Amino acid sequence: MQQKKVRDIAIQLSKKYNIPLPDMIRICEIPMDFLADTMSKKADKKSLYFPSVRITGLGIFYCTNGKREFFRKLNEKNNQTS
Repeated sequence: MQQKKVRDIAIQLSKKYNIPLPDMIRICEIPMDFLADTMSKKADKKSLYFPSVRITGLGIFYCTNGKREFFRKLNEKNNQTS
């Protein structure tokens, strides 16, 4: 956990809930690790498949239609040149 503000919040939560600090830091990192893993490994730019992920309390993360259109045009351009 790099940011001081986030670390301070983790310290406060670990004290409030009596959880060891390393465990609390890991609890805070898990949703972001899951999001990064899902978006990087399950997304497929060629077939334009981009999964959306909902993390309770944080929001829904998804690929916008504009970004899908960008990848569609990029795929068409790459198919024409090959």
